Amino acid sequence: MTFRDILKVLLIVIFVTGTLNFVYANGGPVVGQNQARSSAQSYLNSHNIPYSAITPKWDDLKVKVNDTQIGEVKWIPVAVADEDQFNSSRKTRYEIVDAYPVWMIQINDKNGKNVGQIRVDCNTGEVLKVNVDPVSITSQKQSKPANFTHAANTGASISPEPSSSNIGFNIGFILGAIILVIVVCTGYWAYSKRG
Repeated sequence: MTFRDILKVLLIVIFVTGTLNFVYANGGPVVGQNQARSSAQSYLNSHNIPYSAITPKWDDLKVKVNDTQIGEVKWIPVAVADEDQFNSSRKTRYEIVDAYPVWMIQINDKNGKNVGQIRVDCNTGEVLKVNVDPVSITSQKQSKPANFTHAANTGASISPEPSSSNIGFNIGFILGAIILVIVVCTGYWAYSKRG
């Protein structure tokens, strides 16, 4: 094989890889199930809330949609929304309100009773919203040592602190675009040298 043939094969491989990477860049969440649970548990621990975050299932990766049949905004699993969007045989039922999916982490007390949920961004791992029941004084004393002091802000909805590392981009999309530009430029260069 000559250098030119090797270059052609290499360009084809890079082009196919770059195109597939660009097309399938949003193949899933950046933050996995265990990382999302860890973010939620870290939030609970940092606010001295004696609850446990439960590792989510894949159905707990949800997106906010408007149900056009009943006219209400609700959270549904990403798989259901994707299936509805790509079904071209009928009108879509769900209109996506917020295109960024979140992990819905269930929160349990020490007895295993569900006491609320925490929403965690699936791209950054940032805690977006916390809805938990207030902690009673007796459960605080039972779950922590005597020197434990509880934060004053354990109401029904706690606002998380904003994160400075909110990139929100899928790195596959960025790399796919860069590879595609490189392939196009290299192809143009090889074509112009030909003549």
